[in-house]
Parts: sequence; structure tokens; C-alpha cells
Amino acid sequence: MEKQYCAKCNTFTYVDKHHILPKNIFGEIGDKVILCPNCHREYHKALGYKNLKNKDMKFHLQFWYKWFYGAIILLIIFLSVYG
Repeated sequence: MEKQYCAKCNTFTYVDKHHILPKNIFGEIGDKVILCPNCHREYHKALGYKNLKNKDMKFHLQFWYKWFYGAIILLIIFLSVYG
């Protein structure tokens, strides 16, 4: 392990490399983000460990599509209220 800045909380500490795409589906392919152990644990807790261990590619794609479209809807609402 090496010390770097966490991408989320900006703490200089020992870090983990978190796979953005589920590792059990995509393997080592894809981008990784540098997170401190606390932020990495919180990220997995928010998504649910059970969901992250699911090996069904279709499940993960549906999960991310729902998240992405939800974020777009929230952005549109925010812009219509404050924009």
C-alpha cells in the first residue's frame, strides 16, 4: 500500500484502488479510483455488498442505468427550480 490523496475526502493516507466497473464481471479492465479505506467501505456499504457480488452482467447494467437516469432527472429538477 502507498500513501496518496483520497479522491473523495482528499485525506493523505494509505489508499485502496476501487474498481469503478464490477471486478467480478469485468476483471481488471476499466478505470479505478483512489479511495481511503473509510471512503471505500462507505461506497460498498451504500451500494450493498450483495449487489456488488452479483455476477449477472445484465443486473449491473440495469443498476447503473437506473442510477444514471435518476441523476439526470435530479439535475433537470434542480435546474428548473434554481436555473
